[in-house]
Amino acid sequence: MPYPIKLVTIGTIIEIFSGGFDSWWHYNFGFDGLLSPPHLMLTIGMLTAIYGTLIGIYKLLHNNNNKSNSRSTLLKISFIVAYAVAWIVSVNTIFMFSLPYSKGQYFDFNPNPFAAILIASVAIPFVSGMLFYSAAKTLGDVHFRFTFITLTFMIIHSTATIISNSHFAILYPLYLLNIIPALVADIFISSKRNQYYGRERNAHFILETKRAGISNLLRNQRTMIFCSAIVPMIFITLFFPWSVNTYKEFFRINMNTFESITIFNQLLWPFIIPYIIPVSVLMSIMGSYIMSRILGKLLEQDVHG
Repeated sequence: MPYPIKLVTIGTIIEIFSGGFDSWWHYNFGFDGLLSPPHLMLTIGMLTAIYGTLIGIYKLLHNNNNKSNSRSTLLKISFIVAYAVAWIVSVNTIFMFSLPYSKGQYFDFNPNPFAAILIASVAIPFVSGMLFYSAAKTLGDVHFRFTFITLTFMIIHSTATIISNSHFAILYPLYLLNIIPALVADIFISSKRNQYYGRERNAHFILETKRAGISNLLRNQRTMIFCSAIVPMIFITLFFPWSVNTYKEFFRINMNTFESITIFNQLLWPFIIPYIIPVSVLMSIMGSYIMSRILGKLLEQDVHG
């Protein structure tokens, strides 16, 4: 069995068993919160399955060079959707350890308020930056890849959270503005495509790289790293309202989910802009940079192999 299918199979089995585990948990311990053992088991299964899917689609694309364009297009669309789902599952996993909704009937798994804001503010842009850089390199011949991934995510998130809730539905026109940073990043990358990125598929350029060493292939990566970090910088509005509710316990704001707009207004100028935005900028760039190093090492092995 191919390695990606093994991951998907293992993840699916974990998800199936988490359902029975969750039923047993409720029977013995009543209602639970967001972060409970069966919910964590479910999330692990989802993460395993979606990253197995990403690896599998990448391998299919890599082996599809001489096959039909229609199959290639379908694989690219599937790849974009898989990246969006991986982004959702990854960030939602982080929210499990940061949102103050994990107090159950018998167990209180709510995180320490300071640890919660630290985890959310650091991990979400970091992981998002890694995913976007990976998408930039593996979907290098797809125009407006950041826009398509962000749009796919926004459709899923807005359907489940924004327009389905009467308190947030009026914000939908504003929520759509979150697509702008992705568009800006894609336009900037497209402007550089002819200068550098388009040569990556050129046989002469690849031969030149093998002779000169891997450093030539990794030059000018600062532009790609910066562009990959643009979208994660706005995770507060992109992941609204959950991103806002991670901060209410620390600031002792006793409000329910539907008052997220008020929480956002209270924290925007004194906390989000002066503190969270700079941290998200730094962490998203760091995540993109680390992923560039990881992919660079893998590419170096391929070139010298």
